[in-house]
Amino acid sequence: MWAYRAAAGVAVVVLVAALVVVAYGLLGRFVLHGRVTARSLDVAVSREAGGGAPLPCKQADGAATWRCSVENPEGSGAVDYHVPVRDGSSCWDATAVTTDEEGRLPRRASGCVHAWQWSVFSVAVRS
Repeated sequence: MWAYRAAAGVAVVVLVAALVVVAYGLLGRFVLHGRVTARSLDVAVSREAGGGAPLPCKQADGAATWRCSVENPEGSGAVDYHVPVRDGSSCWDATAVTTDEEGRLPRRASGCVHAWQWSVFSVAVRS
């Protein structure tokens, strides 16, 4: 009888631990804000604009202003965005300063840098 209770207790602990990990992963991806770096911002801007592979962002006029290039999803060009980051936040608003020939990328995009910037696609590719 005690072996059954011990096994049930272990199963509950494992289940709770798994739920905590999944909850933290979802919060980190969609709710918790992360630090703004060239890499984290290029991933966030590319994802929100619907672009292909992220290209490096570079700081522009000040510490909170960046210039990011987003590749067209087909890889046939890129759009440059002026990206100011909001004060005290990891959220940003991007405005295109160039356009792609096919017009597939938006003129404006906005979003936030999150603590974990994974996607189902990026997790599947790594596996």
